[in-house]
Formats: sequence, structure tokens, C-alpha cells
Amino acid sequence: MSSKKRIIITIIGTVILIILLICLINVPTIGSILKIKQMIYLERTDLEKKYLRSQVLKKILRDFEQVKPEKEKFDNIFIPKDKELEFVTSIEEIATRHNLKQEVSINNAVNKDDIYAIVPLTLKLKGDFSDILKYLNDLDKITYYYNILSIIISNNSDGVEATLIGEIYVLKQ
Repeated sequence: MSSKKRIIITIIGTVILIILLICLINVPTIGSILKIKQMIYLERTDLEKKYLRSQVLKKILRDFEQVKPEKEKFDNIFIPKDKELEFVTSIEEIATRHNLKQEVSINNAVNKDDIYAIVPLTLKLKGDFSDILKYLNDLDKITYYYNILSIIISNNSDGVEATLIGEIYVLKQ
């Protein structure tokens, strides 16, 4: 073998050995890099999910703070359980104050859900028309909500008679 062939074989062998060494060193490193890349991706998606959840929570808290002042108005719509008599007494006081004769008729409650019931309530008023209007004005100002569904006003020999058909909302708890 000539020295020229020997040099070429040595150079080719050395190049192959260097390539093998580079592959043996870099293949595990590339595998580690790919695993780290996958872990970074998973961590990023997890952080994005957490960020979105925190944004939803912040929005809920902002919305709650906006609604919080309205809570008192909402609480006044419903008559607390066992306070129905207090409500009826208050509307009777209004009728007395305006010189009206009043008949109160309460029907059986209609259960809507576990929170409240709708109680049909009919009020028959007899007296002067202007006193009935004052009564309606004061009825609108009471703490609890009386939802008037219809008003029937008639004139007879005793004066004016007004029938208010409506409903109140009573908490069950």
C-alpha cells in the first residue's frame, strides 16, 4: 500500500470516527433538548389556562362589585318568611291614613322554586278617588314590592271603589 492510500484511509477513518463521536454526543443532547422543549410547551399552556381562569375570576369579582349595591334593592323585593303580617299591617296603615276602607284577600302561594313563592294578593279599597291615588303613591314607596297586575276602578253610591289585583314575593327561608 502506498503512503498516499494510507493517508487517505487514515483521514477517512478519522473523519468517520469524529462523525461517530459527534453523533454519540449530540443524539442524547438533542433528545434532552426535545424533552425540555415539550416540558416548556406544557408549562406554557398550563400558565395560559391559569391566566385565563384568573381573568375570569377578576371579571366575576368586578361584576359582583357592580351588582353589590343593587343587593339591598333585590332584598327588598322579597318579604322575609313570617313577615307577611307586617306587610299587610303596613298597607292597612296606609289605608287608614288616607281614610279608605280596605279588604285584603290573600290566596294560596304559588311555589316558584326553593327560594321564593308568589302570593296572590287582592286589595279592595273604598273611599274618595284622590285618597285612592294618594294610597297608590304611598303603596309604591313601601319597603317591599307589591306587583300590581290590574286595577279596576268603579264609581258607586258609596264613592269610588278600586280593586288591585297583584302579587307579593315571599322568601321561603
